[in-house]
Amino acid sequence: MINTNDADATRFEFPLTEKSNRTGQRLLLGKADIKELPVIAKCVLALLEFLPNVLEPTISLEGSCILVYVAPSLSAPANMTANDAHATCIDAVDTLTMTATEIMHNSERAKPLPLNAVVTHKNASSLLRALASGDEGRQFSAKLKSFCAEIPLPILTPAEFTSADPETNQRKTGTFRVVGLIRGDQGGGHQFVLGGGLRVNLPGTSRWKWTEIHDVLDYEAHMVGTLIRESASDAWSISDDTHIQRQPPLL
Repeated sequence: MINTNDADATRFEFPLTEKSNRTGQRLLLGKADIKELPVIAKCVLALLEFLPNVLEPTISLEGSCILVYVAPSLSAPANMTANDAHATCIDAVDTLTMTATEIMHNSERAKPLPLNAVVTHKNASSLLRALASGDEGRQFSAKLKSFCAEIPLPILTPAEFTSADPETNQRKTGTFRVVGLIRGDQGGGHQFVLGGGLRVNLPGTSRWKWTEIHDVLDYEAHMVGTLIRESASDAWSISDDTHIQRQPPLL
């Protein structure tokens, strides 16, 4: 079991604010707890899937940072040591960096290829997608930190995942930060502005009425679900199961 009181313990850090610090009360969290932080939850769960053998289920809120500590997990080989787990994470960051480079180079092609055809490590691509979802509307960061190293994780933008996959052009599934709200008329026609300036038309159904959404910018709010459109020239709309998650401001 890792000692979470050790300032030199190897861990992944996810700041909740642009100016983060670790001062303040330490609070141990479970997977259910971090679901209240949708972008961070997406990143942490993707990280646990990427490194199942070297991450303890111990997730900690310390000040304005979410920390995931590194140690051999229950699924790790019996002879794995803490040093082995640390070295595995260093190698994993190298893999993430290489995969990020492959994705960026593909986005620069005149005709990008499907990502599965250009990335060497598919599971690294999934984690990079999750990290990219946190870069909407603010400067997002994440890092691997220990007594001997502080290594930033590569953070791509959603646009760099451009590929021949129709998911990019006509369908986007994920968690999108709401950064603006445009009011329509009494019959509806309201729009959300998402991170990166993406505008989404809202349906005229009861749960998207002005009285239900007018205060969305008073919270850290995210649209969770699928954005859809008929073609690249059409406006984005949402699927029926798309919804809003509101996170109260951190005290």
